[in-house]
Amino acid sequence: DAQHRVAAQPHLPTVPAPPLPHPLAPPTAGTPVTLPKATDTTGLIPTGYPRTPLGAVAQLAAIDAFALRDLNPSNPRQAYDWAAVPGAVPFAQWTPQVGASAILTAAGAPHGSTQLNSTWTLTHTQIKGVLDDGNFVVACVLGEFDANYRSTVRAGVGDCQRMVWHADRWRIGPGEQPAFAPSTWPGSAQCVRAGWL
Repeated sequence: DAQHRVAAQPHLPTVPAPPLPHPLAPPTAGTPVTLPKATDTTGLIPTGYPRTPLGAVAQLAAIDAFALRDLNPSNPRQAYDWAAVPGAVPFAQWTPQVGASAILTAAGAPHGSTQLNSTWTLTHTQIKGVLDDGNFVVACVLGEFDANYRSTVRAGVGDCQRMVWHADRWRIGPGEQPAFAPSTWPGSAQCVRAGWL
């Protein structure tokens, strides 16, 4: 019950605004966060992050970066299969899959394209809650998404997931999709108001 409450807790409200590039805010959102580095980069997705809340954030960022790379439809599936434990949010409802599918459909390339290049680069984070002696973290990440297909698109894309320490690494834990992260433009006034660090 405590995990469900933390995951469902809404984020700080923001005025509706597109997550597209616009001026940065003069204030900063607190002290910069330094994430740990992966100690294992030999597999599909970098891993080996420590059993800490920031380790959970770093693992989620690595998962999302792979899932959204070049918007190859197979990437979200591979990332989900690598990361999710039984009972996790269904693949069709998983934020990176929903986002990638919507972008591909809007671009007129629902099955992907070799001409489509995209990257997602972490810029901000939030930790909504830590439970179970640190083995459960609702981690949130915000990154700059850059895509090139007939034209260039840049946007802020956020994601929150239930991260659990399982089999010696962070994975996407069981339960419904947490409250959606505010996808604001990184560093904008809306980003600061939403509590991104």
